[in-house]
Amino acid sequence: QHLTVELAWHLKYFDYIDLDLNAADLRRTPLALDFSDPFTLSYLRQQVTWDRRDDPLFPRRGWMTSAGVREAGGIVGGQYTYLRVEGDQRFYIPIRRIGGWSPRGTLAGRLGAGVIQPYGAEETGVPFAERLFLGGASDVRGWPRRTLGPYLYPCGDSLEDYCQSR
Repeated sequence: QHLTVELAWHLKYFDYIDLDLNAADLRRTPLALDFSDPFTLSYLRQQVTWDRRDDPLFPRRGWMTSAGVREAGGIVGGQYTYLRVEGDQRFYIPIRRIGGWSPRGTLAGRLGAGVIQPYGAEETGVPFAERLFLGGASDVRGWPRRTLGPYLYPCGDSLEDYCQSR
């Protein structure tokens, strides 16, 4: 039960808003230049997880490693084509006796990384909901959810003068 392999196909339909909005207004939002509404997202997902924790809900010792790949578009359809690769490493170490004091606690750590790359003849970008972000209660505390991440910013005076954030 320590090794888990997942293979899945996801099909999602997004319809954010039912309003007639000015495209120039949308370009000034985090949704940026590649925003489309409505759209269909289809991808294959493969994930491998190796879990060596002593308890899955309240671990005190052990580690867990996972790696996953998503391929959107291509043979499974959808309006976006991209490859997303992610990894996650977590560890748990019980805090031992310190002098005469014996605390009941666990030192926990987490390291995660990911990369996402559009591909194909027509690079359609990546939908906002699928982008990689930091921030929120489980990542970088003190930053709101979906705050630290990939956005487009203006490089010039006209709407066509936008640059990718680097």
